[in-house]
Amino acid sequence: SGGVVWDVVDNKFAGLIFGVEWSEDPMKRVLHSLTPWAINSVIFNETGQSLSEFVETNSGPDLAIYWSKYMSSSYIVSGMKSSRFGDYTFDAKESAEDISVTALRLKLETSQEGSENDLENCQLLVEEGGGLSQLSGFFQPSHLSFGDEDGEILRLERSLTVPKRSSKRVVLVCGVSAHPLASAGETFSWSIMPEISAKSLLTDKSFSPRVTEPDSP
Repeated sequence: SGGVVWDVVDNKFAGLIFGVEWSEDPMKRVLHSLTPWAINSVIFNETGQSLSEFVETNSGPDLAIYWSKYMSSSYIVSGMKSSRFGDYTFDAKESAEDISVTALRLKLETSQEGSENDLENCQLLVEEGGGLSQLSGFFQPSHLSFGDEDGEILRLERSLTVPKRSSKRVVLVCGVSAHPLASAGETFSWSIMPEISAKSLLTDKSFSPRVTEPDSP
């Protein structure tokens, strides 16, 4: 059995019922409950936080996305056919709920010598089960607006699910065009913009993840 004990005199919560000793006579039934003080003590002993502090820091979905500058900037060398252009961590270790991501806004920045036309057949993959699994289909940077100031929204073929208290790594790979104008020495940097389609799998409510750009190369 379960329920709450309510103080009708002071009109406030007085306890959390976790068991009832049964009796045919309702007046003889015994309720077992935890008082607010006892609940707070149990939470503090387990976490080092008060109940209000624990709820504030451990409730709801929380997704942080970050990456290293080194992994998001790729330098093209002569003869290269493909490269791993992005390495992003989707971190839900502080989340109390599982999270689903269905779309990302990506932005591509190139060096002065670089061009979107020099990349082709890009794809997002997720590390799981000891390998890489497909998240998106192939897309062509030259056909979309990744180079614009606001980037371009890329919808995933299957949602990226990040279980609470865990993290997942997503990688971006692209082929290097054999276009005769493509030259060695180009730099391509892919970043994730804050506008991301993410929602809690528990409540089905959307929210905005925290995107952390690297401070230095």
